Amino acid sequence: MRVDAIKHDITKLENCVAVVNSTNYFLSDGAPKSVNHAIHVAAGPRLHEVCKRLGTCNTGQAITTDAFDMKADYIIHTVTPSWRADKSEKANVLLTKCYTNCLKAALDKGARSIAFPSLGTGHCHFPPEMAAETAVTAVKEFLDENPGSFDAITWSLSSQEMADIYRAVIARKLPGAFVVDKPEQEAAPEDVSIEKPELSADDKIVKFCLKYYLVLKLVDKDQILKDWCRDYNAQAISESHSALKDILQFRMTSDAYRAGIMTGKAQEILEDEGVVYENLKTLNNDDMSKLNPAVLKAALEIQFKADEVNEGVLIREGVASGFVVKLVRALYNMLR
Repeated sequence: MRVDAIKHDITKLENCVAVVNSTNYFLSDGAPKSVNHAIHVAAGPRLHEVCKRLGTCNTGQAITTDAFDMKADYIIHTVTPSWRADKSEKANVLLTKCYTNCLKAALDKGARSIAFPSLGTGHCHFPPEMAAETAVTAVKEFLDENPGSFDAITWSLSSQEMADIYRAVIARKLPGAFVVDKPEQEAAPEDVSIEKPELSADDKIVKFCLKYYLVLKLVDKDQILKDWCRDYNAQAISESHSALKDILQFRMTSDAYRAGIMTGKAQEILEDEGVVYENLKTLNNDDMSKLNPAVLKAALEIQFKADEVNEGVLIREGVASGFVVKLVRALYNMLR
């Protein structure tokens, strides 16, 4: 089977039997620009009439209707929890329930393919990285308990940035998920296989920067995460932020080595360029974008090394001050 995340309009997916709708308690069509509204428009007025008769839907519950004018056969409606109102631990439990009940509802209808939006990240304010972690974990647990139940599970998302977030979690939790299973008799001969070309050093750094820039933007938009970054304590860390800690503290340095940023020559590079590291922290975005990429990479190396040695200085100072944001953004824009 295949599990994937793509940038696509969920109302226009081909060959998908069930589509999940993030609805509200009254099963009404929601605000303009929401996934809920788009699905109601695509399905046509008959969906509204059916939802009116059904009445209400509780948080975590899943209710199935026909898809009417859409290409899918079924719409599975679920109400997601509020990250702010339900707090992180309860909200994650309820979001898991949404996914589990939607998958059960699809099975009840014999649907072997299902598409989700990014449940919880709209008006419910779930941080995207955490919503993706909860979503993929819930799907993995369901598939472990119900092997062979689906042919395809897809997250159909509004932006490539969001798709990249979900794909990163899928790749980590479900290795091989992007490969479509083929019947034995259709196995491809050796000469048909295509190897991916090796990424250039600059391409690796671009991918690295994009990944962490998305996380840093998330922190910048979420006051809870901002406060946590400023008050970070390695000995007393909230469970709800463990994914962010893992990304920013423990994986950043090793990923930077693989991307080619960590050369062991950072200070030497800055001296050759006549640059004082502390002075870089005073630069604005425009000035940062005029620097030699080697200087930006050297500055990131120093910052990541400090984080590795001092157990979280990057989170306490780098993220909160925005210095790392500027470095990563400038390097990404320069090399892409």
